[in-house]
Amino acid sequence: MASSNFHQLRDITLHILQEIIALLLRATMIPIIIREVFQKNKVTIILYHRIPMRLFEKHLQYLLKRYSIISLEEFIKAKTQNNMEKLPVKPIIITFDDGAKINHMLQKTLKKYSIPVTLFVCSDIIGTNRHFWFSHCGEQKRDFKKITDAERLILLSQAGFDEKKDYDTAEALGEEEIVDLINAGVSIQSHTLTHPILPMCDDLKAEIEITKSKLDLEKKFGINVNYFSYPNGDYLLRDIDICKRAGYLAAITVDLGFNSVDTDAYKLKRISIYDNSSINQLIVRTTGIWDFVKRTLKL
Repeated sequence: MASSNFHQLRDITLHILQEIIALLLRATMIPIIIREVFQKNKVTIILYHRIPMRLFEKHLQYLLKRYSIISLEEFIKAKTQNNMEKLPVKPIIITFDDGAKINHMLQKTLKKYSIPVTLFVCSDIIGTNRHFWFSHCGEQKRDFKKITDAERLILLSQAGFDEKKDYDTAEALGEEEIVDLINAGVSIQSHTLTHPILPMCDDLKAEIEITKSKLDLEKKFGINVNYFSYPNGDYLLRDIDICKRAGYLAAITVDLGFNSVDTDAYKLKRISIYDNSSINQLIVRTTGIWDFVKRTLKL
């Protein structure tokens, strides 16, 4: 109980600190300069995971006023044709990773605002009561990213987690919910089978995770799966080669920066937006300045 209270207090304190820093950064006008100058003719890709829909709607209202929301497909088409002039100014792409159950509520918001979103899902977890491994490792997640995949699974097993077990509740979207989202215009794409740390996997597992997820999604939902998101943004040159062989047209990282027609299609840059970000934090995060400050202050 004491540990839980400590973590809650720490999280609240950190959020307040982040809000203060965001307000100070916004007051400098630097985010406006970056948005109106550096992002004007670049493609910004942002990442969410489990943002509450009411907060997401507030984010959308801000983004719609300051950016031109486009689909990932639009960007890849313009990139393939080497013609950024086909895109509007300050283009931004909205993506979600994992396929968490809360994402089903996206359909109402997306229908209301008629905007494109790309959702990268783990094909062996959606439609089941299997859980995401990282919801069972608590504060150890960073440590789990530093060990081999086999070691990770052993430690998780010792903690009582089984990636093939159906638990009492679902953490991921069900198949009918996926269909609802597809009908609402959401582009469903691949995020591996089970969300492993790809660089820590052996060659065979990496091949299966990347390739089979595409095939399974296409067969199950009758869709074209052309894009891949590296779990946690971690990847090796081997994983890029697998994506190419599997037939993906592009793959997305969480490498910081903006994109152009010259950006490597299999190393597209993306900016993470925390799921509890206020509008102030959204403003500074979307311009990339937050990550610079975060690294500098080690927040």
